[in-house]
Amino acid sequence: MTRDESARNRIRNSLDESLIVEAAAGTGKTTELVRRIVNTLKTGRTSVDRIVAVTFTRKAAGELRLRLRIELDTARTASDNPAEVLHLEDALARLEEARIGTIHSFCAELLRQRPVEAKIPPGFEEMDENQAPALYSRAFNSWIQTTLQAMPEGIKRALNRVSAGFDNESPLDQIRRVGWTLIEWRDFGCAWRRAEFDARDDIERILPEIRELAKMTATCNVAGHPVRKHLQCVVDFITRIKRSEEVRPRDYDELEALLVQLARTLRRNSLKGSKKFSPGYSRDEILAAKDRLQSTLDHFVQHSEADLAASLQADLQGLIEQYEILKARSGKLDFGDLLIRSRNLL
Repeated sequence: MTRDESARNRIRNSLDESLIVEAAAGTGKTTELVRRIVNTLKTGRTSVDRIVAVTFTRKAAGELRLRLRIELDTARTASDNPAEVLHLEDALARLEEARIGTIHSFCAELLRQRPVEAKIPPGFEEMDENQAPALYSRAFNSWIQTTLQAMPEGIKRALNRVSAGFDNESPLDQIRRVGWTLIEWRDFGCAWRRAEFDARDDIERILPEIRELAKMTATCNVAGHPVRKHLQCVVDFITRIKRSEEVRPRDYDELEALLVQLARTLRRNSLKGSKKFSPGYSRDEILAAKDRLQSTLDHFVQHSEADLAASLQADLQGLIEQYEILKARSGKLDFGDLLIRSRNLL
């Protein structure tokens, strides 16, 4: 007898209570589910056309249906109770009437039974994993042309971020990816909370600390010192903004992006090297100053990214609306619609 035999027995035979079963992969959840279904049908508590079993993939659904057929046949052969045999034979004959499939196919069936109540076209079509991204791409291309002319705050800040060289993706590709994420989360339509955040004031407070560390770093007289190499990004930061401000006014969106990039670069590990650093500073004094700046930047990045996310979520609502318009015109639903509209229908 296994340690969890009592739990397995309850799953199979306690048929008049609802159960939630939590167990790791490969422990036999599906096996016990099939046995519970067989026992429910065998006792005549319900008929096979009232059975619903949902999974996440078509492959799993097909395997579940096959295993259920095998178990029903095995139970029919083993039973000597005429009433049980009759129930099992009826279940085998009508097994195709059971709703065994993916969660999305089950939702689609519900919606087709009640399209008017669900406020969808009766002849709607389901988009697969290739059609939905293609339709989204059309929506994005139409939306971005109009949006770039207006250049709302969140979009402008995001484009500055990705233009600063964080990733291999182009700026528009990153905006496209963020938009698709919001499409998948569109059932959470409320505006995201924005805490108080003044980027300009924070930037003005941080810049003197960066300048001071850049000056300290520049005093290094130990050739090839790894800390000096690691802090070259701080020196380059100050040089870049000095040159930029010689030709145009201070751009706080650009500075915000550069500070985020600087925080990421400083976070990378580096060798410590010799304790000697310069006539005025030891290596440990430089590292302590670097750690203080890192803490300041991390705090700034945390608040900056939260504020940008909320701003972007508002700016991208037009993209979501454009996607919904194209779907409505084509009479199609994506996987998210199947879940959301079934929930609303119920």
